[in-house]
Amino acid sequence: MSTKGTFTHYSGPLSGLPATNSPGFLFLSTYIAGIDALDRTSPAAKKLHEILAPTATFTNNGGDSLPLSKVELMFGQRQGILEKFEHGYPVVTWDLVAEGGKRTVIIECASL
Repeated sequence: MSTKGTFTHYSGPLSGLPATNSPGFLFLSTYIAGIDALDRTSPAAKKLHEILAPTATFTNNGGDSLPLSKVELMFGQRQGILEKFEHGYPVVTWDLVAEGGKRTVIIECASL
């Protein structure tokens, strides 16, 4: 059985992510800015809490899923040891919309 849907694809620098072209890319640009912010009191870091459900979990590199509260602790530690943190070029991403409106956003990039 196949599922019909649509997708939007982007490849290039994060700064060029066409956020206005899809809700998934708008979410992704806000999400990346929030997780990249070393200052956890910055507007970008605070916005992360506005776009995520309280029950949101993070799964990276096949590891265990962690709640936002535990991930925030890791973000805070990063602030104390790094001068800069960002997701670098190239960014490859897809915004997949299944029949019925369920959306999945996939990103491939490196952290610098």
